[in-house]
Amino acid sequence: MSLAALSEGLRRRYAYRQLVEALRAGQPEPILLDPLEGATPFIIASLWRDLGRPVLWLHAGAEDARRAHEQVSAYVPSSAASAVIPYPEPDALPYEQLANDASTTRERLRALSSLADFRAGSQEARLQELMARPAPFIIASAYAAAAVTLPPEDFQRETFTLKTGEAVSMDGIISDAVELGYEPVAAIETPGTVSRRGGIVDIWPPQDESPVRIELFGDIIDSIRSFDAATQRSTTEVDEVVVTPALELLPSAVRDTPPPDTNGLGNEEAAALIEELRQFSEGAAVPGIGFFAPYFHRSTLIDHLPDETVVIVDRPLSVRTRLDEVIRRGLEIHDGQIERSKLPRTFPSPVATSERLEMSLADVPRRLHLEPFAQASPEEIQEGARSYGSLGFSPPETYGGRIDRLSSDILGARHRGNAVVIASLQAQRLAEMLRESGHELSLRADMDAVPTPGSLVVVQTALAEGWELSGGESGVGGSIITLSDTEIFGFIKRPRPVRRRVVRRDAFLSDFVEGDYVVHVEHGIARFKGTVQRATEGAEREYLSLGYAGGDTLYVPTDQVDRVARYTGTGGNPTLTRLGGNEWANTKRRVKEDALRFAEELLRLYAEREVNSRSPFGGETPWEWELESSFPYQETEDQQEAIIDVKTDMEAERPMDRLICGDVGYGKTEVAVRAAFKAVAAGSQVALLVPTTVLAQQHYRTFMERLETFPLRVDMLSRLRTDAEQKETVAAMARGEVDVVIGTHRLLSKDVSFRNLGLVMIDEEQRFGVRHKEHLRKMRATVDVLTMTATPIPRTLHMALFGIRDMSRIDTAPEDRIPVTTFVAEQEDRTIREAILRETDRGGQVFFVHNRIQDIHRVLEHLQELVPEASFGVAHGRMPPESLESVMNSFAAQEFDVLICTTIIQAGLDMPNANTLIVDDADRLGLTQLYQLRGRVGRSSIRAYAYFLFRRDRVLTPTAERRLRAILSAAELGAGFRLAMKDLEIRGAGNILGAEQSGNVAAVGFDLYTRLLSEAIEEVRKGKSAHMPDEPGLTGGRSLLAAGAARAPVDLPADARIPPDYVEDTGTRLAVYERLANLVDPEEVETIRGELRDRFGPLPQQVDDLLLAVEVRAQTGQLRGMVRAIATEGAEIVVRLRDVYWLDREAIRRALPNANVGHLQIRISARTGSDWREQLRQLMSEFGRMGEKSTAVTA
Repeated sequence: MSLAALSEGLRRRYAYRQLVEALRAGQPEPILLDPLEGATPFIIASLWRDLGRPVLWLHAGAEDARRAHEQVSAYVPSSAASAVIPYPEPDALPYEQLANDASTTRERLRALSSLADFRAGSQEARLQELMARPAPFIIASAYAAAAVTLPPEDFQRETFTLKTGEAVSMDGIISDAVELGYEPVAAIETPGTVSRRGGIVDIWPPQDESPVRIELFGDIIDSIRSFDAATQRSTTEVDEVVVTPALELLPSAVRDTPPPDTNGLGNEEAAALIEELRQFSEGAAVPGIGFFAPYFHRSTLIDHLPDETVVIVDRPLSVRTRLDEVIRRGLEIHDGQIERSKLPRTFPSPVATSERLEMSLADVPRRLHLEPFAQASPEEIQEGARSYGSLGFSPPETYGGRIDRLSSDILGARHRGNAVVIASLQAQRLAEMLRESGHELSLRADMDAVPTPGSLVVVQTALAEGWELSGGESGVGGSIITLSDTEIFGFIKRPRPVRRRVVRRDAFLSDFVEGDYVVHVEHGIARFKGTVQRATEGAEREYLSLGYAGGDTLYVPTDQVDRVARYTGTGGNPTLTRLGGNEWANTKRRVKEDALRFAEELLRLYAEREVNSRSPFGGETPWEWELESSFPYQETEDQQEAIIDVKTDMEAERPMDRLICGDVGYGKTEVAVRAAFKAVAAGSQVALLVPTTVLAQQHYRTFMERLETFPLRVDMLSRLRTDAEQKETVAAMARGEVDVVIGTHRLLSKDVSFRNLGLVMIDEEQRFGVRHKEHLRKMRATVDVLTMTATPIPRTLHMALFGIRDMSRIDTAPEDRIPVTTFVAEQEDRTIREAILRETDRGGQVFFVHNRIQDIHRVLEHLQELVPEASFGVAHGRMPPESLESVMNSFAAQEFDVLICTTIIQAGLDMPNANTLIVDDADRLGLTQLYQLRGRVGRSSIRAYAYFLFRRDRVLTPTAERRLRAILSAAELGAGFRLAMKDLEIRGAGNILGAEQSGNVAAVGFDLYTRLLSEAIEEVRKGKSAHMPDEPGLTGGRSLLAAGAARAPVDLPADARIPPDYVEDTGTRLAVYERLANLVDPEEVETIRGELRDRFGPLPQQVDDLLLAVEVRAQTGQLRGMVRAIATEGAEIVVRLRDVYWLDREAIRRALPNANVGHLQIRISARTGSDWREQLRQLMSEFGRMGEKSTAVTA
């Protein structure tokens, strides 16, 4: 999907060739160019490839640099894409004590690594490698380039390489890695970490796309393998790994420099600083230590540039102005920190001044400045010229969706000998339409050659803007006209890259800490007390220790951890169960009975819906295609699946009743827009019901924007409209003049009627009252219903209800989102001021949440005094409707900076330009509220900030402190995040299950309830009516569930466990146990064996025996309950059987002549020296063969 071949057309121009030669030679003054904005990425990418040298493209702001990186990628060959590297700004302003996100540090170090790699070795050797490995192309903002980083000589000196066959010390690798800032962890999940297990070291250098696994044989590196951090499985063998610094401040720099001057700090702060630096110098991980880098380093990105580098500065005056503004804001923070004794008075500047940056750049002999109006006539372009004009580029025509005019213009251009290239994310459809208009064209994934004169090429790729390049100066070759979706449709579908995330397996044990609540299927609710090693009948085993009421303890063997689940309920802490009584059995029986009744009701409703029918809405129309083409984003995979699900439902004869689950901003509204349009195109009216006026206004605005080019009427019915306006809308709806109406519960009023209502869409149904829900339930019998919720639904519940409740999940984040940086702090005016100005300085907006309406205007007055540079608005639920509408519209239109509001914003709102959240009195809010509020920001690729503040004069309650700690620790990949999500999911489950079932969830925990509900549905299905057919694809799933339930207990005469010296980390070890305990397919055992060998080295005998026990247990589950148990009695293994007609005992005696085969048991000798393992495997093989034979005969 690259347009790199178009560079050949640019090389035909004399001015461009002269520019390349001038940059190659270098000169004292910068060369000037005034390129067309849309063509600039193409020109810069072409220069980079033709010069074969490192390039630094410098921009004023971070957003400019991000956009340039996105746009230049279209013109870079896919083989060279990894050489184009963004060098991001620090996440904090100068002097702000905020650590960089790991992804920011990684990208900065990746850029420095690529430059260091280029500098290494002779120039001749580098030039020979250029075809295989292109020179680095760095894109940075002024602040990024001027921010302090480690010196190039330190980077080069500290970097080391490990190669296969090399003699090394295991301890040396770890200590060297720690010296470079790598953090030791149990399992590698993020760059900049290192892990050791026996003779294996895992490490993830920041510049590499994936981590590597180094396996030693003695002191020799036996192999180096890349591996997938998500699965922990090796992927490819490599010969070497280059280990580069993982931080921009290294322990060696701190050790080699005298302690800093702490004058100006309070005594406690000064002591804490010296202690943190001491710990860091000794190899400890100290969060935020990079803030002190200016004490030890003065280098910037410019110091890392090789001599051959070409520096391209985009609008130098803007670069200088922006850097000066950053420094000005930093000095304001500096003064505040000094005033509060939070910063030493002599603290060095963390960023170079614009003067110093310009002086550094002046020493670079190859500079290109992109300046407006830097024009030049052809005769001025000669050897040594300073200005090269626009290089012959001009803007192309625009068409605004008029495909007929586009076709006509393409025809004319081709007749004149011009080549036309269309770069579109809708290439397939455009090609079809142009072919229907009589055009011959070539549809490609890549441009592999410059287009011939008069040709038309359509390429599937994203391009921000098109351009027209006139033919060579002699007119030979004709022009090249490049058109993007921007020119053709008036917008570009922006791709939504999904950031590669490490998603751990859904193992609960690895996250457990002592004191957490758990549920044992047979014994009830307990507290997890850790693990213990105990010897039983001569064999060492590991057990979970569970504490029950009355101080009782239950030890659960690790091969039975599938009987234990995390307790997650809807209320507070549960009551512990007493061992030995009937209390738990009675609770479980009651919940199971309720689950059975609920399953019967679900299946009855399913059957009723199946027999209802209505006329299908019909297939796709050209207008639908036009609407879909105008969507300004590339659909995510699961969003596209949801759209297909809805269309399929609407084109069927039975009414749709589908639930769409997905977070705010994930694309649910677009699914609703397309469903509404499909219904309207078929002649039906559509109603969208929302719980709040604010959401109604947001949806109304979205629908108006998406449907404005089509001849249909969208209206709104809520208290934001006057009585007269509402009356007119209601009358128009009854006459059928309103096609789509969006409203609150006002839509459910008795005076509201429709002429031909065909589709009802409901946003957040759980937020409506009982009476409204009953009204909606009756609607479902007559019209199609599409329900949407931003509250996540647990996947286990989704699967349990599969085929009964139609659900589509949109789980993919639509943007390359960055985790929200979260602060919990005392409420201080300076903190609030800095937070607001940081956001407004970059053109963003702020939510300030104050959840007391009575004094919200006093907060407004205070903030206006505190931050006079910003503009403010106020929103809360008791405002007059017209005022609330006006404020929300103004904020959405970015007419003011800060919205002071109540928790009215906590769900549903999507305002991507608001990327700072400040919540005062945060200790008064619940964890779910805090989490949902934080979800209002960070909805784009821009770094977002959330401040949860509490008053310094208020003593926090233990509960409030736990909540605030939880929201602070709820990092994207951490246990805190998973727990917060679990809490939200339980609420989402309650929304579907109803109040009564939510009580059952609280009684036994969500995981056990889901298991009981699945069993109940299965039991009811066994007596299902003709209206309840099997859903496709679930039969195998049921048989696996049955196999899991039929597995027999297996106790072998061996030390079957995972020794702590083989898998040292307890959490990792328990996660493996959990996976093994849940295994029902015997064939998976070999997969797990390979994973363990790959991750931890050769398997000890204990693990081999554990895998044998797991395999045998899984095999018993496939024998339909024939094996009751496999136990060890003295020196024998006893296989206890049920009486089944197909068991051929004579065949077993022939296969195992030394075994004692009885009627209901088989005994195998386990004496020392016996081959009991092989005999047991052979016996299970015989059982499997007989079972398959009996199944075939029955069939």
